[in-house]
Amino acid sequence: MVTPFVYRKYLDHAAIEELARYKARADREHARHGDLDLNIKEGRGGIREVELFAQVFQLIYGGDQPSLRTGHTLTALDQLGAHDFIEPEVQADLSTAYIFLRNIEHGLQAAEGQQTHSLSASARGLRALARRLGFDEIETLTAELDRHRDRDHAVYANLFPDETGEEGLAGRELFRLLAGEIDDEQGRARLAAAGVENPDGALQAIRALDAAPAQGRSSSRNLLANLLASILATEAPLCARGQVLIRLEKVVARAGAPAALYRTLLEDDELRRRLLLGLDAGDLFAARLAAYPELLDFLTAVDLDRDAFRTAVVAAFEEVIANGDDLPSRFDPFRRIKAIEEFKVLAEWLTGRRLSLLNDKLSLVADCAIEAAARAVASDLPPTPDATDPDAGWTVFALGKLGSRELTVHSDLDLVFVYAGETTDAARFQGHQKFVRAIYDLLSKRTAAGSAYEIDTRLRPEGKMGALAIPFPAFQRYLRERAETWERMAWTRCRHVGGDATLAAQVRETVDGFVYGPWADDIPGYARHVRSRIEHELAREAAGDHLDLKRGRGGLADIDFLLQVLQLREGPARNGFRVAGTRWLLETLPETDFLRPAEADTLRNAYWFLRELETVLRIHTDTGGGAISTDPSELEPLARRLREPLSGEDLLARYREVTGQVRTIYEAGMDRLGQDPA
Repeated sequence: MVTPFVYRKYLDHAAIEELARYKARADREHARHGDLDLNIKEGRGGIREVELFAQVFQLIYGGDQPSLRTGHTLTALDQLGAHDFIEPEVQADLSTAYIFLRNIEHGLQAAEGQQTHSLSASARGLRALARRLGFDEIETLTAELDRHRDRDHAVYANLFPDETGEEGLAGRELFRLLAGEIDDEQGRARLAAAGVENPDGALQAIRALDAAPAQGRSSSRNLLANLLASILATEAPLCARGQVLIRLEKVVARAGAPAALYRTLLEDDELRRRLLLGLDAGDLFAARLAAYPELLDFLTAVDLDRDAFRTAVVAAFEEVIANGDDLPSRFDPFRRIKAIEEFKVLAEWLTGRRLSLLNDKLSLVADCAIEAAARAVASDLPPTPDATDPDAGWTVFALGKLGSRELTVHSDLDLVFVYAGETTDAARFQGHQKFVRAIYDLLSKRTAAGSAYEIDTRLRPEGKMGALAIPFPAFQRYLRERAETWERMAWTRCRHVGGDATLAAQVRETVDGFVYGPWADDIPGYARHVRSRIEHELAREAAGDHLDLKRGRGGLADIDFLLQVLQLREGPARNGFRVAGTRWLLETLPETDFLRPAEADTLRNAYWFLRELETVLRIHTDTGGGAISTDPSELEPLARRLREPLSGEDLLARYREVTGQVRTIYEAGMDRLGQDPA
């Protein structure tokens, strides 16, 4: 039990402070008593100073280097030199001096016949000691003694310098800040000098972290000082250390055992690095960890390929279904599993920044959640009284970002449920409405644990006023008789995500006939009109204070609208254009007269630039927003967090360049689509 207590993996600032106080007391004693020149142990440059020097380095480095864990001063000095913790000449000088001083000590005690560390004040006594040690004259002995003691004290005097710089000294200074030995004004100044932005907020967070309830105040404070030092000195590419401290405080406030968390982070370098990257990325990571502290365990989870990940997600949701007594009892566990699986994906994105993988896996989690919700509801509430197969007679399609597997954080779900049966069967109709309502509740109803997803019903037939589940004949009739051109465009992104596969194939055939039906020359003009209304009525960029990534001029909607109209034009005759989603069509775009290869490349690059910016924005703010400021200083936090970091001014310039290119291609492409190709 002694070894881990003494030689920790992190610095024991309390012990080092005690040694520093001992040194200060000794210095005062030396000044008061004329440096205690006759005392070779406690005096200036004596045995105690050599021992103290070695002990401080043992405390600092002994946790990582077992060979330093020794009670023998000479052995400790040898190992400190061998591992380059001290310079070779320092090790040699202190070792030689230590042996010399110990020899004097032994000579004194042999002469006096008792324990003593003081030189004789008489010439006779000194002469006897000199001869015992092999010196001919007193002067020769005292000259050698003075040389060793001067060198010892010169090294020892620099043991606790006033300046900070190394992580250990920064940690010691932070320990003093926590202990109240450095006031807030000095603390803010030193944080600012260390390059911490928002030193006021950072200092408040540090004070709050220190005030968190913990057993063993001194131990917890020591752990916190080490953790803060590692954050300030980390080589991880952090954009805002002050903001990291502020977000860390929010996480710790909900953790329940701060000291245990500090110790875990100090002893696991990779976990600490990933946590810092997450907290630096944005409010989203802090909010998730505060809501579910156990998510910390998943920051370093092994990244799985798509199939293995899907298997794990399905199993996690299945456990929720199996363990619930009824549907309400599954609500919070369901939300917890969704949060865990989504967090794993976000943690993987932190280190690789592969946005395509993030979109794909977040879409996969949503797919599994929908399937699990349907199974959970079917086990308690089958869609019809006579249903024996939970998938029989109904199917669900995703549109929007989920339909195209482009889901990102804070994306809502666009779902359309269709069931087999006639519109005149009232009992069947009511059974499916109740069934789908229960699925929506499990997915989106807000509880103490929040909601798993937001459901957007605007894309289903008749929009928000339409039925939750639509009889297949009514669905066919709606597409044939009442659906508008914008719905043809929206349904290019449909994808089957659950339910009866046979019915799904029938729905898919109906949708294809609707989407890829006869071309009308007025479609490009209609799409332009709708797009213009979205830009001017929803994006509202005219004020000049913000830019809308999706709906603004040259935004993602320009790319989506152009490619969807292209699909309506080329899709009837060419299956290569029947692809669910902008991302996938850009990756596999067949040759076409309506969009040149160079234009497609520009759109592809613009798409990923805008999607990355959208994702960084949503993680940073923990919202589903899509607007950015036109003030470069406000763009700075986003710009620095891109995969290829920029300044705020450069990001604004890049954004205007990219969206300008997109708008030019959008206009040219729509012009071509509105006329016969040359």
